[in-house]
Amino acid sequence: MWGEIDAALRDRASEAMSYVLDTRGRVVVDVADVTFIDSSGIAFIIQLYMLGEEDGRDVVLRDPSPSIVELLDMIGMGGRIPVERSGASTGPIEVVGAV
Repeated sequence: MWGEIDAALRDRASEAMSYVLDTRGRVVVDVADVTFIDSSGIAFIIQLYMLGEEDGRDVVLRDPSPSIVELLDMIGMGGRIPVERSGASTGPIEVVGAV
């Protein structure tokens, strides 16, 4: 994913979801180049994660910005979706600073 992720990309999100459903293996949601994400983009990430749970597949979020992590925390999903940092191991990340 890159750029602005919002409801305007709903058709592309549906295509991506179909692709994931038709493939097997680990799902990596690379959000390193996302400059903006709204609730529909966060919902898409959560749908992918839930699909992976139902299917017994790993779903990881690669290089999320602090704002994406904050949004996931706000809705109670913080720490549930494994995070992968480029060149680093997977695991939860910590947001430091005032809200």
